[in-house]
Amino acid sequence: MIYPFLHKHNDSSYLHFGEFGNLPKNILHLGYILRADNDLSNEKFLKLVEQNIKKLNIDLVILDCTGDPWDIYCEYRVGLSPVKLQKILSKFCRTIIVTEDWHYYYNPTPCIVYFPYNLWIHSTQKIEQYYDNGAHIEYEAQLTKTKPLMCLNRNLQWHRLFVLDKISKASWLPEVDFSFVLALGNKLQHPEVIEKLTDSERKHLAQLDLPIVLDYEKGQSIHFGYNNGASNVNIPVYNQCAVNLITETSVDETNLVTEKTTKAFSAYQIPIVIGKPGINQYLQDLGMDMFGDYVPWRSWDYEPDPRLRMEKILQFVDTIMQDTDAILNAHQQFHLRLVSNRNYFHSIEFADLITKQLKRFDI
Repeated sequence: MIYPFLHKHNDSSYLHFGEFGNLPKNILHLGYILRADNDLSNEKFLKLVEQNIKKLNIDLVILDCTGDPWDIYCEYRVGLSPVKLQKILSKFCRTIIVTEDWHYYYNPTPCIVYFPYNLWIHSTQKIEQYYDNGAHIEYEAQLTKTKPLMCLNRNLQWHRLFVLDKISKASWLPEVDFSFVLALGNKLQHPEVIEKLTDSERKHLAQLDLPIVLDYEKGQSIHFGYNNGASNVNIPVYNQCAVNLITETSVDETNLVTEKTTKAFSAYQIPIVIGKPGINQYLQDLGMDMFGDYVPWRSWDYEPDPRLRMEKILQFVDTIMQDTDAILNAHQQFHLRLVSNRNYFHSIEFADLITKQLKRFDI
C-alpha cells in the first residue's frame, strides 16, 4: 500500500510506484510537500511524518524529488533539505530520495535512487493511465517532414527569453514554427532576468508583441505538460518539422529531461537540446541517437557558461537555416535512424535501463 502524505486532491504523482513490486509493502510518499507548500512548521511537519510511520506500519518512506528541477541539497524548508530530512527520518524508518538528476545515474549513492520519471512516463506511454483527463495521446508523428525547424516555448525562464531575443532577429524566423505562448507581463523586472540578460536584450524583448502562437493554435486553448493531451505528437507542428530546437526547463538548475525532449524522439525529429551541461552525453549514454554527426553537440555540451552554450547552439541553428532544403534532405537520409530511435525510446529495454536503480533500490 502506498500512502500519500498530505497530497493535494486528485494528486496522482505517487501511484506509479505501485508498479514496482520489489518495493516494501507499506510506503509513505512525500512529494511536493517537501517544498514547504503549506503552513506547517518543521517541528509539526516532522511530528506528523513520524506519527504516520508508526500508525501505518510504514516500511519505506519515499522522498519524491522528481517532476521538476529539484536540488536535493536545497533547504526548501528552512534548515531542512531532502538530504537532511532523509537522515532524520531514517531513525524511524528506511527512507530514500528518488531523483531525476542524472548525476546519480552515473554515481549510484546509498539512499538516493535515480529514477527519471519524465523519461519513464513518456517512454512507457502511461500518461493517460495516471493523468486521466479524457484526452487521447498519440506517441507517433509522420516520418516525412516538410518544414525545417520548430521551437516551442511557454514559461518565461530567462534562457527562453534569451532564445526569443536572438531568434526574433533572425531573417529565417518566418520559416520556423516558433511559439512563445505567455505574455511578458513584468517578467523583465525579475531580478534573475535583470542579472542574466543585458540591458539591450531586455529593451528589445520589451518591444516584442507577445504571445506568439502557431497559426493553427490561434483562438484555441494551448495545453502543456500532461494536461488534456498536451503530450500528443500527432499534430501539425510535430508532423511537419524535421528539427526540434528544444528549450528545456532549465539551463542552470538541477539536471532534468522533460517531455520537451522526449516528444522529439517520439515524433521522428532531430533534437537540438538547450539544457544543462552534459544533457546530450547523458541521453546518448542511455542509448539515444543524438545525431552527433549532424548536430555538433560535443562542441557545447559541457560548456559551463549557459549564455555561451546557447550562443554556440544558436550559431549552429543559424548555419543550417541558410539552406532549409538541406535540413529536409538530411532528415530524409536519417529516416532509418529516426525510426530506430523512436522504437528504442519506447522499448522495454529502455524502460528497464532507466528503472534499474528503482528495481534494486537497496543500493
